[in-house]
Formats: sequence, C-alpha cells, structure tokens
Amino acid sequence: MRKTLLATLFVLSLALTLQGAGWIDWYVDNTYEGESKGTEEAPFKTIQEAVAASLASNATFSADTIWIKGTEKPYYGPIEIPNKNAMRLAGYGEVKPEITVTGEVAQTVIKSGDNYASPFYACMPPAQVGLENLIVKNDIAAPAGICYCADVQA
Repeated sequence: MRKTLLATLFVLSLALTLQGAGWIDWYVDNTYEGESKGTEEAPFKTIQEAVAASLASNATFSADTIWIKGTEKPYYGPIEIPNKNAMRLAGYGEVKPEITVTGEVAQTVIKSGDNYASPFYACMPPAQVGLENLIVKNDIAAPAGICYCADVQA
C-alpha cells in the first residue's frame, strides 16, 4: 500500500512539473545580420546560442525545437546539448542545413550530455536529441589510414 501511494505521488508530482513546462520554438539562421532574439523574425546566428537560450529559459523539463534554416553556409560544431532538456534540431527552408566540424582533431559533431556520470541524475539517460531534415558532417583531416565519420553521440 505504501509503495503504491509513493508511486502515485511521484507520478502526480511529475505530471504537475511537466504541465508547467513551456515548449519553445527557437530559430537559427547563420546569414541573419540583425540583433538576435531566437525568433523567426530575429533568429540566432549559431545553434549553440539557441541551445543556451533554451536551457536558460526552462527551469523544468522541456522539449524545445531548434529550427535551423538551410543556407548555402554550413553551421559549425561541435554542438553540445547538456543534460537539462530534450531537444529537437530540425532543418527548414529550401536547402537542407549542414552541421559540420572541421579541424585536425577527431570531434563529435553533436554531443548530448552525460547524466550517467552525475550522482544527481544517475537514473536518467543523457540528454535526448532529435535530428530531423539535417546533414551532419565530420570534415576533419584524418591521419593517413584513419577514417572519421559524422559522429553523433547521444
């Protein structure tokens, strides 16, 4: 009986927490020239700015969408999404957006957080990241005989 009551209270508190969660659409356009606010009319210039805005605006769990406008110019990573929120990265526009990393050292293009390493979040998986309508590319110069791929760690 006590376990059932505790489980019911847990589910109720989780439902109340999620009910207050605001799910926000953020916009990114790496060709935008004005002051960035993350809106469709005044988008951020980088994906990481949108991730930071999402994390700053949500005290509880959310599932924000970051809309990435397809341009002829790639978006550069790595992109790191900490443990706090689940997020959806979705491309839009006539050109499919490309998220890429370049350089001399192997890197993860999109990396979710690492909840499993924290004693406070040990029961939760790392941040959950949805990818939709995007090109993810690892364009790093690999040493001879070694191949790198478009690495997404989630």
